[in-house]
This record gives sequence, structure tokens and C-alpha cells, in this order.
Amino acid sequence: MRGWASTVVLRRLARGWGLAAVVTAIAVLSCTVMSLLVLLLGSAETTGVRASLGQLDAVQSRIDVDLVRPSVSLQEARAAAERSVGRVLGDAGTVASRGSAVSDFGTIAGSAADGGDTYAAFAEFDDISGKTTLTAGAWPGPPTPATAGAPPQVAVAVPQNAAASHGMIVGSTFVEVVGSTAVTAVVAGIYRADDPADDFWADDALHGAGEIIDFPKPGVTFFVPVDAIGPLLVAPGALDAAAIPVRFFDLDFVPSFPSTTAEQLGALSARLTTTDLTTAVGDVAAQVFTSTDLPAAVRQISTGLTVTRSTVAVVAVLLTLLAVAALWQAARLFADSRTDDRLLARARGASAPRLFAVASIEAAAIGLVAAVTGPLVAALLLPLALAGTTGVPGGAAGSSSTLPADGTVWGVSSALALLFVAVLLLPLFGRSQDFADAPRERARPARASSIMRSGVDVGIVAVAAVLYWQLSLYRSPVRGVGSLAVDPLLVAGPAVVLLAGALLVTRVVPLVARGFERVARTARGMNVALASWQLARRSQSAATVILLLALTLGVGTFSLSYLATWRGSQLDQAQLAVGAPVVVTADPERAAAQGGALDEGGAQAAFPVIRRAGLVAGPGATGASGQPLVGPPATVFGLPHAARGVIDRDRLAALGGRTIAQTLGDAAPPSAGIDLPAGSQGLEARVRVSTASPLPGIGVGVRALIEDAAGLVSVLDFGSVAADGTDQPVRALLPTTTGSGFGPSTRFVGFQATFAPTGGPDEATGTDGAAGTDESAGSTAAGSAPVVRVDVAASVTVTGLAALSTTADPTVFGSSPLEPQAPEWNAVSSVARGTTPTATSAAGSATLDVSLPSAIDPGGARFALVGWKPQTTVTAVATDTLAQNLAVRPGPGTGATIVIDNIPVPVRLAASVPFAPGATGGALLTGIGPSRDAAGPPAVIVVDEVSLARSLAQSGYSDPLVDEWWLDVPADEAVAFVATHPATGSLAPTRSIQGLVDSLSTGPLRIASPAALQISVLAGVLFAAIGFALQTSGSLRTRRSELAHLRAIGVSRWQIVALIASESAILTALGVLLGSALGVALSLLVAPLIGVSPNGAPPLPDVVVVLPWAGIALLAAGVVAGIGLVVVTVAALSRGIDPARILRGGAE
Repeated sequence: MRGWASTVVLRRLARGWGLAAVVTAIAVLSCTVMSLLVLLLGSAETTGVRASLGQLDAVQSRIDVDLVRPSVSLQEARAAAERSVGRVLGDAGTVASRGSAVSDFGTIAGSAADGGDTYAAFAEFDDISGKTTLTAGAWPGPPTPATAGAPPQVAVAVPQNAAASHGMIVGSTFVEVVGSTAVTAVVAGIYRADDPADDFWADDALHGAGEIIDFPKPGVTFFVPVDAIGPLLVAPGALDAAAIPVRFFDLDFVPSFPSTTAEQLGALSARLTTTDLTTAVGDVAAQVFTSTDLPAAVRQISTGLTVTRSTVAVVAVLLTLLAVAALWQAARLFADSRTDDRLLARARGASAPRLFAVASIEAAAIGLVAAVTGPLVAALLLPLALAGTTGVPGGAAGSSSTLPADGTVWGVSSALALLFVAVLLLPLFGRSQDFADAPRERARPARASSIMRSGVDVGIVAVAAVLYWQLSLYRSPVRGVGSLAVDPLLVAGPAVVLLAGALLVTRVVPLVARGFERVARTARGMNVALASWQLARRSQSAATVILLLALTLGVGTFSLSYLATWRGSQLDQAQLAVGAPVVVTADPERAAAQGGALDEGGAQAAFPVIRRAGLVAGPGATGASGQPLVGPPATVFGLPHAARGVIDRDRLAALGGRTIAQTLGDAAPPSAGIDLPAGSQGLEARVRVSTASPLPGIGVGVRALIEDAAGLVSVLDFGSVAADGTDQPVRALLPTTTGSGFGPSTRFVGFQATFAPTGGPDEATGTDGAAGTDESAGSTAAGSAPVVRVDVAASVTVTGLAALSTTADPTVFGSSPLEPQAPEWNAVSSVARGTTPTATSAAGSATLDVSLPSAIDPGGARFALVGWKPQTTVTAVATDTLAQNLAVRPGPGTGATIVIDNIPVPVRLAASVPFAPGATGGALLTGIGPSRDAAGPPAVIVVDEVSLARSLAQSGYSDPLVDEWWLDVPADEAVAFVATHPATGSLAPTRSIQGLVDSLSTGPLRIASPAALQISVLAGVLFAAIGFALQTSGSLRTRRSELAHLRAIGVSRWQIVALIASESAILTALGVLLGSALGVALSLLVAPLIGVSPNGAPPLPDVVVVLPWAGIALLAAGVVAGIGLVVVTVAALSRGIDPARILRGGAE
């Protein structure tokens, strides 16, 4: 039989279910939104973690285990390594291994061409497919058991060139002695290495060459040339079967993570961090080496996941606050609607527990519906939430399911439903009323709510201040770099700050109500007077509506602002890290041709940029006697004038780009020189070195200097010439002839001449005034060039310059004599003391006259003839970090010295900047964002690229003078440009600002963040509309008697509608204005503190809050439109009030 409480609940619902339906809708909406956030985060975690792990390249994920001289069989050693790697990976992934073992060198007696021994090594590879080509016979088969008393026999494959030189054919046999083991080798096949330069042959001492006839004899410390062949390939297991001593066993483990979960990822990261693989492998070899980048890669993914969790957690807490506020309003109205029934039941003898049971059944029914319906609706909405997102391959797993299987979703929904049940029951614990109190309190409710009267709001403000202080100290809700934990208190900080602000706003409402009461006394017109009087009479009810609207607009404004701020921060970080829209790593083998090819393939010119590791010696710094200068390390960053314009815009200008551009000034003037035909592949000339006396033991290296229109200085080596006063033909080619050659406006701008010792002490026997060995210099290392005494004049003349170009025969070059010109040349010397060199210019020739120092060390005496004004001091800009390291204050008179490869470049530190765009945040390019938990911004010194290149070139520097190319490609074309210009070989990948922004904002682990923020905006609008509808309908229900009296005295239905609309307009205006202001304030205060880099630390540069005013205005308009629709609907229903029936029934 149905109980009394159930009967009462059913009768109430049958009499009026509308209010209960609205309360249920709020609860269902809340559980749906929370469940959707959980499913969204789960999708990002599941598919994002797997996709991120799957995107790791072989270098990042590979685990290398190298065993030197294994003390157990290869099979046992492999098993030990597999066990250790397997324990580290655990259940997070599977692993595949590839092994290669190389034996000690053995000897094949009398097989060398001179009758000596040939040295050979056996090798056992797990897989040689794609690395070798079999030219005869077959690959060795499995080893056969050794015959008792006979030496072991193994089948081998011999390199093709070794077989040819030693007369080996398929079926040949020979005996090789490895250590104390004699092995009979049977030639089963002959092969050749497809690409000897491939890393596959790294363990082979001959590096895939097959045979080296002057190989250093193994086991001796001095050079003895021997004939070496190999490797002799054997089948897997053959080295163990023949007991051949193994010198090196390399195991490469490549893990895969097809089904890794977020929980497994955390455990994997912990094991990778704490486990010493070298120790775990055990004592299976004389030495064990392990190396892997997997711990850093997994830590990157883990922190990215944690950052996403923190963002979603912040949004979830904000939405929970909003949902609770909406439900609290609904619970209060719901309880008020049951007040008369409850008082009547008490008057008829119903006990408090029985009345509580009735309310509990109603609340539990609402909670049950919400807990069950929320996850189901969320599962249906998940594909829509993921629509348009990128970074989740194939969409979210299980996103189309209508029955979520994850217990977390049901747990969150159930917990939220229980919270709502408690909120619905909470009003019942207030002060009890009787028949005398109820009408009076309905007629003139208290102005201040119980929260205000108790001072709870003041306490919440104090808690918010403490949390904000903590958040400002930690600057991140993530518990440290590499941690998977999110600090719940700091995550709750934004919500508590928002609630504190909203409660402070509601304290203003009673003051505003008094103002409306004064307006009501003097206002003309019924609508304004009655609306003002109603707001003044029911200020507590108005405060509840304004609180809900303030929270809604606050959450929505904050979400829009944080989303825009987050996206802006990704762009700022990417711009600071990359510098130019597109950056291509320079290929040192084809730098000049690469620049021309990029110019032809892109709409913009390619700018050469120098980025070198060096050191900076401060003012007055000197090295020890004969030693180079010393100073703190720094990145030397050379930017040409055109590239500096790229960083003098957007936010990069304020971060240091504008100061750099203005300080370094205009472009360097072009060098004087001799024009080269476009497309030339090199130069030829005649070089004559004349001296006042012979220079035995001294060689003269001559290199041509080429400069193109972009300011790139290239150094082409003419080689070494004798100082005998004769014209010697020389030729210098570009490193590769596959490119387009020299570009237009390229010039020969001079040459370098380096006088350096060439031989041992016995080769220098000069006399007075001639070259001779400097005995006072002390002993020199064996085989190194000595210090040579000289003190003579010399001249270097270059004539007969001609450009070389390719012909149909790639081995033959055409020669085109250059037009005789006589540019103004300048002479430069790197010799510390001595007479100044001079340059002589004549049509078609250039002469450099120098005075050699009294002693030339192995580094040589370097001179140069150049077509530019010699660089003496280069203007530079230092980052603040470098200035602090040098303990200097940059200014016009502050000098310093850059040192690159022991070549000093004097500079003037004219200014300092906080960052050097393009040279800051390099760690971000590898997946870990810049962190102030580390040493802060890097030390960088920025100079003009042309000036730096010329300074180095005139000092004898011969390495390529470009490290990367900057291209000003439009943002919408950058990603496509990168795709069509991939890096080759071992060069760093081509990168772009837009590509990095896409990676930071739409990567597999980050899609949940923007989606959650967008969901919060939409959910807030729905909460506001439903809550306002509930408040309006409840207010009308409470005021039915008042409205009936108005109708009875002649007020029309439309005037009633206008009255309700006026009241709602005032409430909406107050709520929207105060809520928007609250959201803006929250964004300005909190967004910079919770905006983090991919590793959870504060980003570089600092976060700048972006307020999308158009979006905020659109949000406010949407809330107003939604409320307007609700008010019109509710007011239209109120037109049906029958005053006669209500007044006759004595209703309220």
C-alpha cells in the first residue's frame, strides 16, 4: 500500500507539475554539463595520450641498450635487457627490439695482398632488409651443431669488394682466429651495403665500406696499417653457437602505446624517472650503457595532460557554482510554493519528520532523474562538442555511444545530484513559520538575506583573498613541472573569487532598493511606480535574480576572455620562440644555393640568420697569457636588417623587437667587389704568393669571399698554395652543384690568406731572417705543427678570376672570365702586433701586402682583403639576463667582446631588452614551454648579421655564415609552406609560428580546453534563462492576488504585461551590467595567473589579458534576448488571470 508521503507527492504533482519540471530541468542541465565535461576530458585523455605517444618519432621513443663485451650469451643478454625494459614500460605499452652484435677482429692468416694477415669481424643483425643487396649465393642459414673435436663452422656473407680482392666465391672456406677461438667460415653469399653512410652501419668499424686496406691495426696504440674486411654477416644465433667473442652488442627497443590510458601514463612517467635502466639490466657485460629520450617525452605529454585537466577543472568548478546558484534559487521558490501545504499539514497534526519525508521524496526523485538523464544526454552531445576540433584522430573513442561505460561519469553525475538534493532540502531547515507569520513575510520580506545577516559573504570574501594570494604566489594550478597533480584549492580559486565578487554585488541591492522606493513615491505613471515599489518591497528576491545573472555573465565573460587570452598567449609564445613566420634550418653543405631556392619557391625573400653558441667577455676582460678571452656563455644572434622588421611588429615589438630594430639601425652598405654571373657554381683564379725570403714549412691557405644581395657571406676554399712567387691555378666550387648556384647581385668581395705551419720540426730549417723552428716555444704534441719563426714581408695576388658553370657533363665546368674591375679593397690583419697590411687594386687583380709576425703558431697568421670597410666594433643589444651575467649596464660607452670559435668580435652594448624574439623559448619548440622555474630567459646578444659575418670573415673564419633562413610568409600560407619545404637529413625541422600555435592550441591533449570554455558560455545562458523563468513565474504565483486586484480596478491585461516587463528589464539591466563588470574584473585578476605554458609553468612572455568586447556584447545580448523571450512567454500566460475567481476564492 502506498505510504502517506508518496501519496502527498503524487497529489502535488497532479495539481501542479510546472515548477517541479523547471527545477528538474535545472538539475538535468547541471548534470548534463558536468557529465559532458567529464566525457570531453576523457576523450582528450584517451585519444590525446595515445595520439601524442604515437606521434613520437624513433629518436624520442627509442631505448638503446649497449653491452660492451657481454659476459653471457647474446640470448641471455637480450632476455635480461628485455626484462628490464619491460618492467619499466609495465602495462603502458609493448616493445619491439632490434639487435646487432659485432665480434672482435680476428685474423685470416696470409690472405692479404702483401702476404700478411687480413683482419675481419663477424656481425649478427636481426634484420638487414632494405640495408643490403645480395649479389651472389644466399644469406647464411641457421647455425649447425659443431662436430666434436673440430673447429666450429659458420656460414657467412662477405662484402662484394672484399670477396673480389681476396678471390672469395660462394662455397669458399677460410679459417679465422678470433681471440683463442678458431672458426671455419663458409661463404654462403656475397652482398653489398646499399648506403654505407646509413646509421645502420654505425656499429661496424668499417662503416659499411666492406674493405679498408690501410685500416689501423686493432689492439695497438700507434698507427699500423692493415687490410680489414667486413662485416662477415652470420645468421642470428651463430655467434653464440660458435662461441665467437662479442665486442659490442647493441639493442634498440622501440615501444608502442596503442592502448595507454592516462592513469598508465602517470605510472609510466614515474617509472621512467626513478628507474636506472643500466642497473636494471644487470651484470651481463663488462660495461652497460643505456640512453633514451623517452622520459622527457613522456613527461612532456604528462604535463600537457595536467594543464588540460587544470583548465577543465577551473571551468567545472565555475559551472558547479553557477548550477548551485540556479538550483538554490529554484529550491527557495520550490520550498515557498509548498509553504501553505506544509503549514496546513502541520496544523492538521503532521509531524516534522513526515513533512521532511515528503520533501525528501520530491528532492530524491528530481536528483534521480538528473543523475540518470545527465550522462545519457551528455553522451549524445559529445560528438557535437567535438565537432570542428582538430587533434583527435578519428574523433573521440566511444563518442557516439548513448550509454557511457566510464564509472567516473556516473559518479560525477550522482555526486552532483546528491548535492542538488541537499540544496533542495536546505530551505526546510530555516526558521519555522505559522499562519500569522507567513502572510506578513510574503507581503514585506526582509531586505537582507540570511547570508548577508550572518556575515557568511564577508567570510567568503576573506577566503577568496587568501586563495588569490596563494594563486599569485604559485602562478599556476599545476603542482610543479612534470607533475600530474592539480591543486584543488588553486583550481577553486577563480570560482571563489567570482562568488565573493557576486556576493559583494548583492550587498549593493538593498541600497539600490531604497533608491527605487524613493522613485516609487515620486514617479508618474503606473509601470515605473509599481515596478520600483515591487523591487524595493522584494529586494531579497531581486538580489537572488541579480546574483544568478551576475554569476552567469561573470562566468560567460571570464570564459570568453580566458579563451581569447589563452589563444593570444599561444601566439605570443610561438612568436617569441620562432621569431619569423617561417624558419628553415640552413644546410651547411648548400647554404648559398638553399637561399636562392627558397627565394624561388616562396613569395618572400629568404633572410640569412646567424645563431651560434659563443661567449661574451665583459669590458676589460682579458685571457691568460696566450689564452682566449673568457666570459659567460650566450647565444650570438645575427639578424639582417630585413629580418629585424619581422620582429618589430605585434607584441614582439614591445618585448624587445622594436628596441633591437632601432638600435641596430639601417642596413649595412653593400660591399665593393666584382660581379658574378647568376647561376655560377664556383670560381677559378690564379694566385701568386711572393715573399722577401723563402718560407719552408709554411703553407698559405687562400679562400674566396662571396657576398649576395641578402648579405650572406660565403667562404669558398681555393686550397693551399706554395709561397714561391709563381702564378698557381686554383678553383673553388660550391659544396654542391645540385642547386641553382649563385643568385643575382652576387659579388666576389675579397679573399682570406692564412699563413700556417704545415709540417714537423725537421721540415723547418730556416736561417736568420727566414723561417725556422722556434725552440723557445717548447715541445709540441707528436704529429702537430710547430711554432715557426718568421719575420718577412709577403704579398698575395689574385688574378684571372673566372666564374664556373655546369655543362652537360657534370664533371666538366665552363669558365667565363669576369669583367676586369678595380674596386676599392681594404686589408685586415688578425695578427696582434705588426705593421698594418695594405691592399692594392688593379683592373682584374687584387694584391694583399702583409708583414708576417716573428712567430707563427699552429693557428696561423690570418689576413684578409675585403671589399667593405673593416669592422672594428659592432653594435649589439643584450638581453637583460646577459647584462646581469656581465654585471654591466648597456649604453653607448659599454664595450664587450663576442668570442665564436676563439675568434673575438668587439661589440658595443648599446641597449638591453627583456627578450630576443626568435632566440627565446627554444625549449618550447621541443614540447616543453619556457619556465621561470628554471634560469629565466636565456642570455642572448643580438647583432647585425652582415656586420657579424664580415667581422668573422675578415678574421679568417671559414665555416658557413648562416644557420637558418627567415621568411616573411603570410600566416595563412605558413603551414602549407612548411609542408612543401621539409628539412632533409639530420637538419632541424622547418618550423612556423602558425604551425606552433596550432600545435599548442589544437593538439591532441588540448582540444578539451577551448571546448570546455565554449560549453561554459552556452550553459551559463541556459542557466540564466531557466532561472529567470523560474523566478518570474514564482513571483507571479506569489503575487496573483495583487495582480487580480489590479485587474479588478481597471488595469488592462497589456498593462499587466508591461508591468512585468518593466520589472524584468530593471533586474536584467542590473544583472547584466554588474555581471559583465564582475567577469571583466575576474579576467584581469585571475586569467594571468592560471594561463600557463605547456609544462604548467608561467609562460614566456607574460600573459596579456584579451577582452573580446564583441563577444562579451554578444553574450550580454544573448542573455537579454533569452530572458526577454522567457518574460514575454510568462507575462503572456499571466494575461489569463481571472480576478473574479481569485478574489472570490481568497487566493493569497
